[in-house]
Amino acid sequence: MSHVEEINDFQALDARRLVASLLVAQTPRPVFAHTLDWLCATVQQPSVQARMLIVHSGGRPIGLLPLCVRKESAAPGSPRVLRYAWDQLSGPLGPCASATLLAGLRHIEQTPADWDAICLPSAFAENHSRCATRSAMEQVGFVPECISGPARSTLELPETRAGLLDRQGQVWHRMQLRHQHRLRLSGTVGWSRVRDVDQDDLQAESFDQRLPAGSLLQTCHYAAVQSGTLDVCELTIDGQTAAWAYNYLADRQVFTMAWGVCPAMAHLPCSQVLLWHMLVDGIERGDRFYDLGSLGAEAEGWGIRPSTTEMFRHVRRPRRSAMAWLRRRRQPVVAASGRSRNRRFENFS
Repeated sequence: MSHVEEINDFQALDARRLVASLLVAQTPRPVFAHTLDWLCATVQQPSVQARMLIVHSGGRPIGLLPLCVRKESAAPGSPRVLRYAWDQLSGPLGPCASATLLAGLRHIEQTPADWDAICLPSAFAENHSRCATRSAMEQVGFVPECISGPARSTLELPETRAGLLDRQGQVWHRMQLRHQHRLRLSGTVGWSRVRDVDQDDLQAESFDQRLPAGSLLQTCHYAAVQSGTLDVCELTIDGQTAAWAYNYLADRQVFTMAWGVCPAMAHLPCSQVLLWHMLVDGIERGDRFYDLGSLGAEAEGWGIRPSTTEMFRHVRRPRRSAMAWLRRRRQPVVAASGRSRNRRFENFS
């Protein structure tokens, strides 16, 4: 019989470092978002309430479910959503992901609710069924609705730069050369990439000043530097930053979390040239996959595949203030059976 231990603060979670490290080591294809340092940094956000669940079976831990309760916005009365600490990359840790998810959701259903909705991605690991999350939610009595998650722009890189030019064609290559020529007419163009924190740790650690104050990225910045997953790209014109991209690196996969362009240079193709240098340099470094986020919208003719993450959401009877907030939203939802099963809250997003 399984037993679930709930941890609500990062100090208690840090005391379970040995158990968490063991479960991370047994997780298929672990990434930086699975490490204990990353989870501790995530739940230190003022608006985040940690609900880390360690599942035991037969007297030994078999999995960890890294959940947290976060408000959708800072507006008064906004709903509290129970979700993974990091939606795109988080999931059950340990060798028994499906059993961990089921035991954790059953624990959530049996304990007092401090949330208004549950929102979890459909697939949390490549070797698990896409229906695992929906099945677990239905088994504990939740009513999952299928909604579209954040849009993503993904790109698989060839092994060589010549392969990239052959795939994209001459017209695309000439367009990239024109973008670079326009920047050279404006000044001396420079390019840098910080990935080896052993040599460039000072520059990497100071980069968090450009991130939004108090944001999740800024809170987790130090953990990213220490774990060696930080990847920062910067394009300069006459020594002034023209564009930058803040990425995370995991298993030859690069995830763009934030990017920016200098307002005074917004009329120049800075983001396109930044993307060119970032991807060409990534080919030389052996990168194979890029998740560009919103930066992918700046790439013309790159062959980027837009995709959306499938999410499953259960909405309980909300507080009065949260109900008014839900009704103001305009995103339609579809139930797991193919039609809305909870029309009362179908405007929630």
